[in-house]
Amino acid sequence: MGEETTTDREALFIEGVALRNQGIAAQRAGAWSRAVDAFTEAERCFHRAGLGAQVAWTMLHQGQVRERLGEPMEAIALFTGAEALFKYHGDRSGIPLCFRRRGDVLRRQKRIDAALAQYCEGEAHYRAFQDPLGLVGLLAVKGYAYLAQQRRIEAHAAVAEALWKLQQQPPQYTPDTFLTHALAVRVLGLAGDADGARRHLGQAMQIAEMAGLKGDRSDPDIETELAYLVPNLAR
Repeated sequence: MGEETTTDREALFIEGVALRNQGIAAQRAGAWSRAVDAFTEAERCFHRAGLGAQVAWTMLHQGQVRERLGEPMEAIALFTGAEALFKYHGDRSGIPLCFRRRGDVLRRQKRIDAALAQYCEGEAHYRAFQDPLGLVGLLAVKGYAYLAQQRRIEAHAAVAEALWKLQQQPPQYTPDTFLTHALAVRVLGLAGDADGARRHLGQAMQIAEMAGLKGDRSDPDIETELAYLVPNLAR
């Protein structure tokens, strides 16, 4: 009987992962309702298998979709629920991302002080866990929050540390590395460093191409930055 239970849990895990991947594909395509349905079914599979941390990871995606559907408070509630599940199941790796995701929603609502409070908590976790790539993404969005408050020095410090962290890693072609270089374009442009801004513009667009970000609807920050960067290519 125990062996059958283990087999059932493995089957539910495989089914849940497949459904979550379908949801991620729908999320990237901007098919929000289809993404919600897939993530909901994935959560059910993981619940039945007793895999609470996998439920939490799926809730993080679900929250992003809820924000795109115009439900920011539901998104924040999902991120908070995910954090509680991570803590309960002893999976520390997802906790800082919960802070970041809440901060992202708050920043896009123009609640910058509240967003920065979330980012600072997430940053502390990433530093404690020694997760350099997670920290890179956190520093990038924190830099955008500083720019929203016209705190250029803090934004410059955030992007400088993020770029330094990236230099210590193998080449990365991810949404977070794109956002880091896109932020550098803005920060260096404001500082009057046109050559530096152009260099990072080229790197950002190369990453966008390599990572397939130009048609990706999953992150509004990426859409915003691509809309800002593309016209600058002709200058």
